[in-house]
Amino acid sequence: MASEFRPPTPEEIAAGIFQSGRTPEQFMGMLEITQQGIEQGNIRTDLSCWEHKERFFEMAQRMYVRNDGMRFQDVEGGIHEGKCESPLCVRMQQAYFELLKPSQDEDAPQVAEALAELERELMIGAEIEDLTGISSGFYDPDTGETLPVAKAVDITGKCRLAEVDQAMLVYFKPLKGTMVDIREGRSTGGGSSVVFGLNSDIFTPTDPVFSRQAGWMKIDSQFLHAIINANAPQLPQPEAKQ
Repeated sequence: MASEFRPPTPEEIAAGIFQSGRTPEQFMGMLEITQQGIEQGNIRTDLSCWEHKERFFEMAQRMYVRNDGMRFQDVEGGIHEGKCESPLCVRMQQAYFELLKPSQDEDAPQVAEALAELERELMIGAEIEDLTGISSGFYDPDTGETLPVAKAVDITGKCRLAEVDQAMLVYFKPLKGTMVDIREGRSTGGGSSVVFGLNSDIFTPTDPVFSRQAGWMKIDSQFLHAIINANAPQLPQPEAKQ
């Protein structure tokens, strides 16, 4: 997602704060207030990647599109970004330093457009067109027919996998609704694989099987759940009644 981006070191961040006109005393005061907030439970240090994503775009719209200013809780996102190695969070950190921080008030319309594209980039995977239409390896339980792949999406760049590994979403459609095979590997037997119906009551980020698969793929379970829904093939619309 952001393979060429090198996050700034703590020293570089500190240097940027001083260059903004803050004195060492102000800088130390900021650190003290932040530490007190953490100790008192007013500042969270346990945001999930999905919570960080939600906070990031709220902050970006507020500060860099509407120019409404900073809130004390914005520091929680900074703390998460500073320690998270998820490609998704690293990409947001890159956007902060390369898009948001250098922008001026008059850049708000361009920033808004870039944020919309960034959110789409985070959510949408790379479609694997050569898999569409081939056998999914699954059968319709009602008809016994082999089910073809309706859509296949590579989301490897959103996970922290080894270079040789691949994360995929393979969608297929039995009679009772769209299913997704969440694969760690290109083939059904090539790695861990779990299947969920998108309309199933157990298709939730907190389902033990779902969260375990997300853990193996090294991606936040809420983020994975949202990505699966965002990439799902569109169902045909029912014909209007005459």
